[in-house]
Amino acid sequence: MNVDQLLAAAKNAVSVASSAEPLVLSKEWTQGRTGFGGITAAMLVAAADTKVEDDKQLLSVSTNFVGPLLANTPFSIEVEVLREGKNVIQLMARAIQEQQTVIVQQLCFGLPRPSTIAIESTVQHQLSAPEHDTFLTEHPELAPAFIQNFDIDLRSGSEPFAGSEHSHLHGWMRFKQAPESFGYPHVTCLVDAWPPTVLQQFSQFTPCSTISWYLEFVQPQPAMKPEQWLAYQCHTNQGSDGYVHTQADIWNEAGELVAISRQTVAVFG
Repeated sequence: MNVDQLLAAAKNAVSVASSAEPLVLSKEWTQGRTGFGGITAAMLVAAADTKVEDDKQLLSVSTNFVGPLLANTPFSIEVEVLREGKNVIQLMARAIQEQQTVIVQQLCFGLPRPSTIAIESTVQHQLSAPEHDTFLTEHPELAPAFIQNFDIDLRSGSEPFAGSEHSHLHGWMRFKQAPESFGYPHVTCLVDAWPPTVLQQFSQFTPCSTISWYLEFVQPQPAMKPEQWLAYQCHTNQGSDGYVHTQADIWNEAGELVAISRQTVAVFG
């Protein structure tokens, strides 16, 4: 199933009138034994969006990967409205597989508000225009299955397990097959396509796992086309005792800031 089909299935799975079959993630969306975190988080975002009025915009989403979501194994999504006020709605979404919560997500949507405060983003990148897929070309055997769904144009930093001294990744990303539309779930999916920044410092395969992920969306959300590239710059803020903390900024092709991403990653090496 492509990204459009998976997001549609997630929305249908939490519809009140739905009689949909349980959700299943196929092997082409996996990384090792677990589902690719970007697509599973995106599916929860899409499911939660069905409970929100169209005029409210996604402000932030916090995702915790509690356990592995297995491929070819049925799972379900539950969405709970925690509180809805005049302007802001807070929700909780869960992915449940084999009677265990494997992903939990908290989301905040809000209405635009009149304000005297207007501060333009000064965060910019200096990347030249995107060209083509340049990621994992030297060691395709190390590529996780899900990467086949994306084009990644790496501009600075190194591929995983290159024995590099760097701990940053700069480049461009897009869907290899452009989706029919483009919104918050698609951005969520794309942002997680990059590996943790420090994997490039290892000289041989070393496992890692994202524990928590906080994603903020800039308001108002800049216009984006399904086929366009997004720029990505991620830096390591700190790492020790097997845990690494990273922060990334994401822009559209016009150079407008789209989102800010923060992750805590467990590294087993």
